[in-house]
Amino acid sequence: MSTAPTVSVLTTVYNRAKFLGECIESVQKSKFKDYEHIIVDDGSSDESVAIAKRYAVEDPKIKVFVNEKNLGDYPNRNQAAKYATGKYLKYLDADDMHSPYMLDIVIDCMETHPDAGLGLFVHGKGSTHFPKYLNPETALSLHYIENIRILSRSPLGAIIKRAAFEALGGFPENQHVGDHELWHRFASHFPIVILPSQLAHYRVHDDQQSQDNRTDLRVPFKYYDAAIRGLQFDRGSALPSSTRASIEQIIRRRQARTIFVMMRRLRFKSAAQLKSQSNLSWGKLLSNAFS
Repeated sequence: MSTAPTVSVLTTVYNRAKFLGECIESVQKSKFKDYEHIIVDDGSSDESVAIAKRYAVEDPKIKVFVNEKNLGDYPNRNQAAKYATGKYLKYLDADDMHSPYMLDIVIDCMETHPDAGLGLFVHGKGSTHFPKYLNPETALSLHYIENIRILSRSPLGAIIKRAAFEALGGFPENQHVGDHELWHRFASHFPIVILPSQLAHYRVHDDQQSQDNRTDLRVPFKYYDAAIRGLQFDRGSALPSSTRASIEQIIRRRQARTIFVMMRRLRFKSAAQLKSQSNLSWGKLLSNAFS
């Protein structure tokens, strides 16, 4: 009887033929060998599936699945997790790469703190000795009070305990912000481990969905809503209610001030769109902005 691997590397694919080979080979070069590499194609029209299957023929660690219909980004991430058997989930998008020591280091950090549900990379401001263990209150204070944005990480910058992922319901299926909302769920329910950065290569190119974030003014505002939904998600939250309330007020203040800054810059249409999205009256927004 085969035993489950320590970690499931999950690669969701949609038309990434020109990058997928490098992605797969970066995992194969890992110094940590107790893994499975699950590749889930979401209806690619290029050679992505053929490339993945060629690697799978030669490497039994690779398992290739093809969705019957296109699911989209976060639903496909959840679909990939359903195939996983490892203790940990490590997402690696088809256009990114792991360093050879990625899995070795992040798994060791998580095993050092067995009650943690999530590990996140931190670089720049907030970098410290690793691993660093944060309880929910400390994690949210760092992000919102000290402005060390530990929760602003893509799935590439995280390692997730699978049992905790399942307990929290997986990724909310909201475009652009599903990871941001899930990290807030984690921060409310489990300790978080801060990990060293520079263990992966994040590729920037014009075909990325995240490019929308740089042009659509409404997208950044969605992160505020996602954060509040994540904080309010309660399946036995470890976060004191007073802390949750104070963090939510910080987020609502930022929402309101964003709207009024747009108005000051004469961007009235955008301001009106965001006001509508907030479901708050002008009076409530004004109160939040100066609370």
